Amino acid sequence: MYLRQRNNGVWYFRRPVPSDLTDVFHSSRFTQSLGTCKKSEALQPYAAALAQSEFVIAQAREKIEAATKRGQDKVYPLWQKRKRILAEKAKRKRARAFCQYNEGDILHLVSCWFEKEKRETETIYRDFHVTIETEEERENLLEDLSQQQAYLVGRPPEMMEIVISEQVLSILDAEDCESPREGLNDPLFRRFYGLVAEGLLYLNRIATSLLKTGAMPERFQGLQAIELTTATPAQFAPFTNTPSGTTAAHSITLDELIERFQNAPRRQRYRPASREEYHFIYRLLREHFGGGRPIASITRDDIIAVTETIRHIPAHATLIDKTTPLQTIAARAKAEGKTSHIKTYNKKVGHLTALFGYAVTEQLLLKSPAPSLKETEPGSDGDAKRFDIEQLKTIFGGYFFTDFIKDGQLLNFVPNHPAQPCRFWAPLIALFHGMRSNEILQIQISNIVQRDNIWTLKVLGELKGIPSYRLSPIHPELIRLGFLDYVNRVKKAGYQSLFPDAKKSSDGKYSTWFQKPWAYYLRKIGVKKGRNECFHSFRHTWNTGMRRGDIPEEIRKILGGWSNSSAESGYGAQDMGRLLKYLEKLSYPGLSLSPLYPQRTE
Repeated sequence: MYLRQRNNGVWYFRRPVPSDLTDVFHSSRFTQSLGTCKKSEALQPYAAALAQSEFVIAQAREKIEAATKRGQDKVYPLWQKRKRILAEKAKRKRARAFCQYNEGDILHLVSCWFEKEKRETETIYRDFHVTIETEEERENLLEDLSQQQAYLVGRPPEMMEIVISEQVLSILDAEDCESPREGLNDPLFRRFYGLVAEGLLYLNRIATSLLKTGAMPERFQGLQAIELTTATPAQFAPFTNTPSGTTAAHSITLDELIERFQNAPRRQRYRPASREEYHFIYRLLREHFGGGRPIASITRDDIIAVTETIRHIPAHATLIDKTTPLQTIAARAKAEGKTSHIKTYNKKVGHLTALFGYAVTEQLLLKSPAPSLKETEPGSDGDAKRFDIEQLKTIFGGYFFTDFIKDGQLLNFVPNHPAQPCRFWAPLIALFHGMRSNEILQIQISNIVQRDNIWTLKVLGELKGIPSYRLSPIHPELIRLGFLDYVNRVKKAGYQSLFPDAKKSSDGKYSTWFQKPWAYYLRKIGVKKGRNECFHSFRHTWNTGMRRGDIPEEIRKILGGWSNSSAESGYGAQDMGRLLKYLEKLSYPGLSLSPLYPQRTE
C-alpha cells in the first residue's frame, strides 16, 4: 500500500489524504522518497513514512474534534482557503472534462490503463519471486497484498475509497481531465470508478499468484489485456450500482446547452436583437430533437437534416408565423420550389455552428457536429448594390415623398404623424451621411448639437454587438431641406426621439420594421428588381459619391463609421470644419431635390 516506483527506479511513499481532511492539509497526498531502487531496502523507510502519516492524520482529526467542540467551523487559516479555491479554479482549466467522455471512451481508457499496469506488475513480481532471499520477506509482501485486497473489497470502507480514488485521480491526471463535480452521483463516473476497482482487484490477484508460484493466475494466461470491453454492467454492480443494460449517452441536454449559451458572460455584451436572432435556431433544434436530447447523441447527419430545413425556410418565418412548426413551413416552401437566399442560409447556419462551437469551447463536447456548414457566396461588387442617378430620381420623386408636401401640408414637419415622417427623412439622411437604417431611427434630439459652431450629428447606438459612436457635420443640403426645422418641432413637442413614429419590430430592431414598407415602395415604383436594391444601397451610393469627390479614405471611414485599425485614429478630436469641407464635396450630378424644399409662407 502507498508504495510506488517512479520511472527512474526510485521507490516512493505516496498516500492520498483522507477525503474528510482535504481542507486541512496543503497537499492532496503525502509524498516521500524512500531513497532506493530496491524494494527490499525501501520497506524500512516505508514503514516509518506510513507511521508518520498515521500520526499526522490522527493529530489532524483530534484538532478537528476539538474545534467542533468549541463550535468552530474551520480549522485552517484564510490563506489556505484561498489556496484551495485557486486549486479548484486550476482544475476547471484542464484540457478535458469528464462529461466529454461516453461509455465507449471510458472502457477504452480503463483497458489501456489496465494493460500497462498488468505488464508492470508482471515484470516486478516475477523478479520478486526470483530475488527474494527469505521466506519472511515473501510473507511480508503477501501480507501487504492481502491487506490491499481487503481494502479493495471494502474492509474498512473508508480505505476502499482512498485506494480506488487515488488510482481514479491518477488516470484522470494522465488524461489532463477534471473529475465531474457530481462525483459518484454521476452514473458514468460510478461506472468508471467500478471498472478501476475491478482492475485493481485483478492486478492484486496477478501479483499474489506471481509471488507465490511465479506463474500468472489461470484466468490471465495468454491474455494481453483485461476483457473490459466485453464485460456487462452487471459484473460491476458491487461497485457501480449501474442498472444492467444502461447505455444512455452521457452529456448535458439540448435545453441545458441553450441555457448556458444564452447566459454566457461573453454573449451579454451583444445587443438584444443579436441574441434574439438565435431563437430561430433554438426553436428549430427543439422541433427536430426535443429539448431533452443529450447533445453528445446529436450527429453530423442530424445537423445536415436541420440545415435542409434552414435551406427552404422563408425569410422572417419566426415573425410571420409563430405557431406553425418550422419544418412544416419549410416543407411547403420546398414543394413550391422556394429556397432561402444563400446569405440568409449562411447567417442561420453560422448561428448553429456558434452554438455547438460554444459546447466544444466549454468542454461539453469533444467535437462539434456543426462545423463548416456555410456555402460559398457568389461574388458581387459595390456597383451592383448602389442606386444610380435615374433610380435616385425615381425614388425621391415617388409618393413616399410627394405625399408629405402635397397641398402645402408639409407632413414631414409634423412629429409622430400617422404618415410617419421617418419615411421622408431617413432616406435623405442615408443619402447624405451613408448611415444605416438602425442608426438613423435611433437618433435622439440630444444627439443633434453644435460643435465648432457647426451643426453636428452624434451617431450613437449598437451595431453588430459593438457600441457605435461618431460625429458628423450635418450636410448643407439636409439643412436646405428643412431638417433643423423638423428637429426644433420635435423638441418643442417634448419628444426625446427624433423619430417618435418609428417602431421596434418583435426582434428588437427598428430596421426590420422599416425595411418592409421601404421594400414595398421600391417595388411599387419599379426600382427594386432583386435583393440588391434595398435601404442599405444608400450606403453604397454615398460611398461612391464620396469617392467621386476624391475624398480620402481616412475621412470616408470617419464619416461612414467604418473601423480604423491604426492606433493613431484613437488619439485627438476631429475638427468639424475640416470634415464639413470634405462632406460638401459629396454630390450627385443630375439629381435635384429642390421640389422637396419647404415652401415657407411665414
